[in-house]
Amino acid sequence: MARRQFALALHTLILLARSPGSTTSQSLAGSVNTHSSGVRRMLATLGQAGLVDAVEGRDGGYRLAQPPNMITLKDVYCAISHEPLIASHRPVSPHCPISAAVGPAISAVVADAEARFQDALARRTLADIADSVDSTATWLH
Repeated sequence: MARRQFALALHTLILLARSPGSTTSQSLAGSVNTHSSGVRRMLATLGQAGLVDAVEGRDGGYRLAQPPNMITLKDVYCAISHEPLIASHRPVSPHCPISAAVGPAISAVVADAEARFQDALARRTLADIADSVDSTATWLH
């Protein structure tokens, strides 16, 4: 679920980065192929993280709250994901010594993987991804 939400958030933010002015949730939903209420929920989450602003009024909608080169992929990931990349092991049986010990044994590995993943995301910005999409999707122009 978190991977899908992250991809949806990136797609939406790239659309906002490439749109002059504000964009409606309905327009965004059409591009990301989902319902506008789901897009609005996600935009509210991104807004709470300071990544998106809501614009009220006749020409209202949503826009980036910061320039795309100031928004890291880690900012997006942390705003959207409320669970680790890899779920921790839960003991299956309290009577099994392996089941009880595997969680703590792998916790350090999982924490290291999550930290490295977030470090990689921190080195890339929304502008980097948007530029990559622009160069890959030249056939759209």
